[in-house]
Amino acid sequence: NSTVAPENGRNEVNVDLTGKCPFRHGTVYAHPYPGYAHGNPNRGICPSGCRPRVGPNSETHNETLLREAMEFLEIYYNDRHDEMKDSKGFLPKEERMAEVKMSIEETGSYEQTFDELEHGARVAWRNAPKCSNRKYWEQLKLLDCRGVETNEGIFQSCLDHISKAMACGSSECY
Repeated sequence: NSTVAPENGRNEVNVDLTGKCPFRHGTVYAHPYPGYAHGNPNRGICPSGCRPRVGPNSETHNETLLREAMEFLEIYYNDRHDEMKDSKGFLPKEERMAEVKMSIEETGSYEQTFDELEHGARVAWRNAPKCSNRKYWEQLKLLDCRGVETNEGIFQSCLDHISKAMACGSSECY
């Protein structure tokens, strides 16, 4: 534990900079968006005391991207491994992590698979504490429009999204 004084001059907050949360929260930063990390700063954001880091991050862009990608892949494989292990093209965790690491080192970025992207959107909805409809998080259907590059294509994607979401007479989760 270390004590970090927030920039706003409020009382000091103890911040745990070591270990990983058993609930797989990963690393949570509260700076520069105060209130982004939910929970009591004295107790943390989970019962095991997972605490937000306060203050600027000293990592390089690639270090941050690699850390966050590995944390996401840990969550993804923990949640989806049993369901996806027999799917075509599904890589074992160690292979996918090595692939992502190599891509980040070579290009400074990596591309998520469709299933990783869809699961990431679902987990974000599942973990949104103030959303009253988050109980439907598993029903979210992703419309992958990463290949759209023109204004007309974006406009058409928006229209497609609306028509698919309302096709049954009531809104579906897209």
